[in-house]
Amino acid sequence: MSPAPKLYEQVAEKIKVQIENGVFNPGQKVPSVRVISRQLKVSVFTVIQAYWALENQGYLESLPKSGFYVPSSRQLLPKEPNGDRNANTPKLSSGKSLTAKIQSMGSFIAAMTNPKNLFLSIGYPGLAVLSTKSLRKSMKIGSLKIGDAGFSYNSSLGYLPLRKQLARHYFDRGLNVSPDQIIMTAGGSESLNICYRMAGGPGGIIAVESPMVALLPICLQYHGLKILEIPMSPRDGMNLDVLKKALRRHPVKACVTMPNFHNPTGSIMPDENKKRLLEILAERGVVLIENDVYGDLHFGDNPAKPAKAFDKTGNVVLCSSFSKSIAPGVRVGWILGGNYTERLASARFMGNASTNALMEAGMADFMERGEFKRHMRKVHAFCETNLKIYTQAVLKYFPEGTRVSRPTGGLLFWVEFPEKIDASKVHKEVLANNILILPGHAFSLTPQFKNCVSISFGHKWSEKMEKVLELIGDLAKKQLSEK
Repeated sequence: MSPAPKLYEQVAEKIKVQIENGVFNPGQKVPSVRVISRQLKVSVFTVIQAYWALENQGYLESLPKSGFYVPSSRQLLPKEPNGDRNANTPKLSSGKSLTAKIQSMGSFIAAMTNPKNLFLSIGYPGLAVLSTKSLRKSMKIGSLKIGDAGFSYNSSLGYLPLRKQLARHYFDRGLNVSPDQIIMTAGGSESLNICYRMAGGPGGIIAVESPMVALLPICLQYHGLKILEIPMSPRDGMNLDVLKKALRRHPVKACVTMPNFHNPTGSIMPDENKKRLLEILAERGVVLIENDVYGDLHFGDNPAKPAKAFDKTGNVVLCSSFSKSIAPGVRVGWILGGNYTERLASARFMGNASTNALMEAGMADFMERGEFKRHMRKVHAFCETNLKIYTQAVLKYFPEGTRVSRPTGGLLFWVEFPEKIDASKVHKEVLANNILILPGHAFSLTPQFKNCVSISFGHKWSEKMEKVLELIGDLAKKQLSEK
């Protein structure tokens, strides 16, 4: 039995029918979000979700500061990846499966760090649009403000002016957090590893989405933790019904999730699901570790709320950084610690007694002068435009029957080839041309995603990039013809 359509899907369907019936003609502006909100008696955000969905399907296009229009000529889009994998039961890792995964990831890590390779499964849009002149100015101003204190140990939580700027930033995303609950780190990876150390000792079980972040098994194995894979939808995120059943069977210590613009699928968990997720975890006393490193990379003017925005018990710790939004060389990350702030700060101190006060002072000025907001508007426009271009290239060059996820932010989309295609073989063949794409088996301890790959739209579009996607498509088509 199919689940009932969500409210935003019902709204989208009503508007789509009107477009198909000619009520709104090509080139015509559709009613504003607020008008539809009043007419259908739904929230503004529900209408925005509906318009985003219709834009992803090619029924609408948005024009900055103008609204949504019916495109003059509609672009076709591939179908979305199958959601039937949600029926899978949770999979608990064994020591043997984790060891095998870590051994297989060794070759991926070597390929990732080879400067000759184009890493197509990750991108840095911040670098593509960054005004380095403005950032250098902030670094100079920040160093003058902090003075000689920048050469000493930082405060235990990090540079206070930056923590205040981050608190204001999260207020705009629907979260009221005190600067005293923000712990600065040396990047998002350190933030997450600190939380993994806190989550439980050797043998502890951590629930994660499947597909999961590619390097997550190595990180959790390093801390002696076991992985419980929970199936997810490339549209809505983790399957909460499966999670609830899994928590009854297994003594889970923590749940690691990326609700906003998930890596690798690009999914965003609806706010209703975020609330339910927190309720399910609170019932069992399970801490939520929220990876929000892509959370600021939303399309349009409406930021996505983190799950922590709905946290009423302090049971959520949120990790993020500037690496994807600004540049990977800005090694500044943070943790919103909630009830665990003191424990996390101590854990950070034991591994890294101090963070980079000079870099934090520069980032505080970058935010205070409004440069971060201006920069992010460029990033949002860049990513939104790129996603459309990359998706059309996939439709043009990849085999017929290929399915593609439709994110509304972030950097990544999930490509599902026809079932007969082995993505690992495609990965090996394109790597010979110094092109690296991560195949589906990099994102799970099981072979269930063998016909999938992750692609980033965070790279600048060029003739070279088009030829790269054409090559991937040709190799996939070759497999089909051989079989």
